[in-house]
Amino acid sequence: MNYQSRLPILLLGACLALLAGTTIAEEQPSTERLKEGWTVFNRTCTVCHWPGVGGAPRIGDKNAWQKRIDLGVTVLYRHAINGFTGASGKRMPARGGNWNLTDDQVRAAVDYIVHNSR
Repeated sequence: MNYQSRLPILLLGACLALLAGTTIAEEQPSTERLKEGWTVFNRTCTVCHWPGVGGAPRIGDKNAWQKRIDLGVTVLYRHAINGFTGASGKRMPARGGNWNLTDDQVRAAVDYIVHNSR
């Protein structure tokens, strides 16, 4: 098989690889998703992420969020759901300290924060 006959297969493979790396959350969240995220943010996350308590990056602070956003939304979801302690010793409590939140509610809040902090 020569190069020219393999070209369509290579292009298809490259396209599939690009698509596989894209998650729904990295796309523009729906209006409904943002509304759900806003509700969770206002009930739980705003305590720290509005005023920046304990070193929490403030919503809308593009500089503070960019390095976190660069990690990928999957990592942000994991940190928000399971909790995270950064190199500085600052701690993000699991589920923002609200154990009543479902994983999907936490992910919606992350989507809302990221959407408003790019």
